[in-house]
Amino acid sequence: MAPQSAAQQDEERVSGAQLIAEALKKQNIEYMFGIVGIPVIEIAMAAQANGIKYVGMRNEQAASYAASAVGYLTGRPLIVIGGSSDRNQETMGAFQEFPQVEACRLYSKFSARPSSLEVIPAVIEKAVRSSIYGRPGACYIDIPGDFVNMQVNKSSVKYVDCCPVPPVSIAEESAVSKAASFIAQSRKPLLIIGKVEKMLTTDYKISTTDLAWYVSSEITIAVDPNLDTTQGKNLTA
Repeated sequence: MAPQSAAQQDEERVSGAQLIAEALKKQNIEYMFGIVGIPVIEIAMAAQANGIKYVGMRNEQAASYAASAVGYLTGRPLIVIGGSSDRNQETMGAFQEFPQVEACRLYSKFSARPSSLEVIPAVIEKAVRSSIYGRPGACYIDIPGDFVNMQVNKSSVKYVDCCPVPPVSIAEESAVSKAASFIAQSRKPLLIIGKVEKMLTTDYKISTTDLAWYVSSEITIAVDPNLDTTQGKNLTA
């Protein structure tokens, strides 16, 4: 490795933990749930320093459940950041050497491992964007253990802005009219409104009043407990 110049040595440096926390904050992440321990504690402290509310849990499963619950309330799907073994321990049977990126790819919208500290913000932005664009879904980011405390020059980091608001997909008017007509002509239909409604933007949320306007008074609607039904009519929870 070539020796660093005096200017390079004096340049501000950032750790992997700082980059992760700053990137999450840049993407408007407000809550983080995790296990306090080595090396997660450095990420937790960096998250708190950046204004993210960190909640320590007893195990990973409980942390994922808690994060998912908050995601339903805030409209932000789950982003899982998992740790793997240090890169210099690969193929040596190290702890957490399992190919987690490949395993999660089948069950998440996005699964990746940053190739360097410099691209951590870009990978996190893509994970957040993938989770909220189209059908909402969980994403996975794998962080090697040696990345957490490793440092790089801040000027070499590829910082990115917060991902844009997801585009709104609207169904064809003819399809909506056909569905409304079908429901209105049904004798005793059951309309189930689930947690997906919480993921919709404010301008396009389904109103229970609108649903009651579309269908007959004999319809039975099973409503998710998290759905606001204060304006609902002819509803049976």
